Amino acid sequence: MALPNPLYIAIPGLQNYFVDKDTAQALSAGYAIFYRDVARTVLKNVYQQVQLPDNTYEFVLLNNPVYMNSDGTFGDGNGNDINVYLFPYTGTDTDPGDVDLYYIEVYNSGGVLQFTREAWPPNVPQMEQSSNFEDSANQVSNSQFTEVNFIPDPISGVAVFNVSGTSTINIAPDWDIITSGSGTVTVKQVPTANTAIPTNPPYLIDILTAGISGTVQLRQRLTNTNNLFYGNYVSAFFVAAGIGASKSVLMSISYVPSSGSSYTFITDYTNADGSFKEFMGTLALDGTPNTDLPATGYIDVIIEFPALVEVQVSSVQLASVQDEAAELAYLQESVPRQKDHLFHYYEPKLKFKPINSLLVGWNFPFNPAQINGTSVTANTTAAYIWDQLIMQSAVGNLTVTQDGATGGLNIVTANNSEAFYLVQYLQGPDALATTVSRLASNLLLYASASNVVVKVQMFYSSANGTIPTLPTSLGSIAYTSGRPVFTLTAANWTEITQVPGYDNIAAVPTSNNDVPILGFNGLLNYASTSTTQNYAIVVSFAVPTSGTNLLIESISCVPGDIATRPAPLSFDESLAQCQYYYERSYDVGTATGTAMTNAGAQLSLMGYFNDGSYECLPSLFIVYFKRPKRVKNGTLTLYSVHNASATGVDAYLMSNGSFIGHSYAQTVGSFWNAPGVGENSAYYVPLTAGSLATGSSIYSTIVSYIQYHFVVDTRLGVV
Repeated sequence: MALPNPLYIAIPGLQNYFVDKDTAQALSAGYAIFYRDVARTVLKNVYQQVQLPDNTYEFVLLNNPVYMNSDGTFGDGNGNDINVYLFPYTGTDTDPGDVDLYYIEVYNSGGVLQFTREAWPPNVPQMEQSSNFEDSANQVSNSQFTEVNFIPDPISGVAVFNVSGTSTINIAPDWDIITSGSGTVTVKQVPTANTAIPTNPPYLIDILTAGISGTVQLRQRLTNTNNLFYGNYVSAFFVAAGIGASKSVLMSISYVPSSGSSYTFITDYTNADGSFKEFMGTLALDGTPNTDLPATGYIDVIIEFPALVEVQVSSVQLASVQDEAAELAYLQESVPRQKDHLFHYYEPKLKFKPINSLLVGWNFPFNPAQINGTSVTANTTAAYIWDQLIMQSAVGNLTVTQDGATGGLNIVTANNSEAFYLVQYLQGPDALATTVSRLASNLLLYASASNVVVKVQMFYSSANGTIPTLPTSLGSIAYTSGRPVFTLTAANWTEITQVPGYDNIAAVPTSNNDVPILGFNGLLNYASTSTTQNYAIVVSFAVPTSGTNLLIESISCVPGDIATRPAPLSFDESLAQCQYYYERSYDVGTATGTAMTNAGAQLSLMGYFNDGSYECLPSLFIVYFKRPKRVKNGTLTLYSVHNASATGVDAYLMSNGSFIGHSYAQTVGSFWNAPGVGENSAYYVPLTAGSLATGSSIYSTIVSYIQYHFVVDTRLGVV
């Protein structure tokens, strides 16, 4: 049988008409009172529908009681007939809540009860509702302890920590256990498939304490977070059970910010039969707000329970909800999804993964500072300051030292509105290594004053551009509106752009921290028409205040989109990398040209001749380098060991263990041809015979030799 079209609707009653039960006449000036059916002395709101100027409708509150007109119909007080609308729910029109029916009493004008209606209106459906905000999500990560940091004993399956005083033990990503007193904390991750446990957790954390006093806290700290959900309703949740002899355990869960009001959602006992219990509570976060800024502010989610008991915990949740009556059950997630929420935990650890920086010597505590030592002054002329570190300022002098505590590069300005830059060049295969992928740079640094700005730029040679010879610079530096402005001036160089969405300028933190600069498009380097591959990284700073101390621990350039610190190198490894460009025979820390420094000095045997007195004659000799050099034909300089800051060699004659003649700081060019400098060594061929030193002896055994230090320089921008 075909049914009628449901789009056609029978007309409902257009008017309510009341009659007196005794006279059967219109209930003129009568009235109706509306109560909650479950609390029949508590008035419940009723409404009138009205049309707004924009032709939309809303419901406005009516007076309760509602009076009738003279004709026995509901009126608005002005003689107009109206319909009365009911809202038989506990909540609001956006979130109705539970059904809450009316109890209605109707009276005549003399106050005589006419009739009542209970549980009105009939057949009201329970509305679908959500007790949490649409954007509500669990703010607790690793909430079911799917990842742990401890390694259990292979026999017992547990990890035992000895504690004393106030101890904080990191047991899992984002989870710490805090105890007081001396004793032990035993933990284990418990996998489970027990569907009788509420929320079906895949893992539980089992905690047993012994010997300690007071209470135990299981804590997750939400860092860089100060007023999460403040002014809203928040629901907290976890499941727990007492294990062993202590099954009934008093437990609580709290919201504890770094400053301001704390909130405890629920305090209750676990089930006495040892089954798992859901702990759930909702509060309004309406106390004193947290005044700490995000850099130092945090919120602790703390589950607390007594010491000397064993508990198992899982499914910890903190989420916003609509109102105080709402309690949000745990929002279950898969294990992979829970692991997805741990990036914030692993991100800083990724910065320590072993990716070698393409730069040399810019892990500054390990820079050997061979050139000028660790204390030097930089100025407006571009020059090498430390190994592989060129600096130039815009205004005046910069005091550069090695930090006594960390070994980092310490720079102090002497002028207001100062700007300066650091630059390092790469060439050939080292430069080509910047083209295999996008590039990222990480700076670990801080400034003693605020408003210091850093900018990272990268450049490559295009159309066979060459590296400028110092003191000529790649570009100029200026302080402009609080920012460093490095302007490329060298011909045939091009800046490496960043992919859209990334920026290369940032504020320098005032405490030691990482500043990542990402997205340099290294894949665009070096057009096929260029046969010369040169690369430069320029890190420029704008420092508004004189006397500002800038401490730089490291600067990296690494392939990929994760900015990491330079992979750790030993001092010897870092020295070897720097010696590829610049090498000295002096010990590290001994300034070039220091007198009477035999350590590291080279010895080369010479010939001798006796014509009544013995003579030290120049002979062929070879200078061997410790490390291969970047190129052949580097600049090689020999220094006297005996005389301070003097170039040349010292010549000696010995007989039977005693010196019989010497001469200091002999000019090399007077006795030898210009050296042939290779990548691994250099050789000196003597000119016509000449006497380096003379002496006399009664013995026939004669030894003649020269002693010297050397410096070989193949630095980019110098050679």
